[in-house]
Amino acid sequence: MSPKRIPIEHRLLLKLIEADKEAALQFRCNYDPGLGGIGLLLTPELRNGGYECTPKNSCSFAHTGGEGVHFSFLGNRSEVNDASPVIVTIPMVAFDHPNFIVGENLFDFLCFGMYRGFFALEQLGYNFEETFTAYTDPNWQPSDRRHDWVGLTVDDQKSGLLRILVERFGLVPWREPKTKFDRLQERYLAKLQIPANTNFTSIHFRRGPQAHACSLGILREHLSQSIGVLCKVEQLPDGPWVALEGCHTNMSMAIDELGSPADARVQFGFAEDPAMVERLIQAFEAVGWELYKPEENE
Repeated sequence: MSPKRIPIEHRLLLKLIEADKEAALQFRCNYDPGLGGIGLLLTPELRNGGYECTPKNSCSFAHTGGEGVHFSFLGNRSEVNDASPVIVTIPMVAFDHPNFIVGENLFDFLCFGMYRGFFALEQLGYNFEETFTAYTDPNWQPSDRRHDWVGLTVDDQKSGLLRILVERFGLVPWREPKTKFDRLQERYLAKLQIPANTNFTSIHFRRGPQAHACSLGILREHLSQSIGVLCKVEQLPDGPWVALEGCHTNMSMAIDELGSPADARVQFGFAEDPAMVERLIQAFEAVGWELYKPEENE
């Protein structure tokens, strides 16, 4: 259902709600109706996104429906208006950079997503260069299955939903997009009031002398079965990361010369669960890995 109440005046947001209703009627879907089909699930009211990495001085107006990723206006409820910048918050990303400014205002934000929609904006936190190119170059084409998995491909339904936005709001591509994006970060990121992260843990594992070499895929399957949580792999420029779905926990995996994981840094973010920590330790130890402190190797 489309949201019915917005407790403050934001003319373009109210117009976006009407477009969402129109989209829901034109494109029938059993899940993520309306603009949710392009990763823009509007919320019934403006309120803080509620994650520890969500800026305190922000009001969320939509989310993608995946892994807590949400879009907010910069400012408290009494400050939000048609000129408010837009933030994407990516809770599952490496915890030192979960927020990006993705629009000078709501119109600007919609223009940024006019080629790809909004679900794949999460990938700015994992593979920035490729994602930014996909979002700003109309000639970019997906080249492997991963692009479909993360939402960068555009099918007929997504094209139709994007067409509604382009025609209804008169969207136009960003000019000099990289320069503009950098300017937005410089201008607004320092204004974000990020809560102090008092629930952060980082632990390190390394392959012990009794461990058998194994591929990243085998290790991922072992962790998934042992922990009872689906693990997925993201290949980043600095190496592979394994994300535990829904647990706000990431693992950066170093690969040795044989192509087998050699060590891992596990980051537990705002939703740290002591039981999850214990299950991870047991899962690593079961295959011959061991806990260590980085200073031991210095």
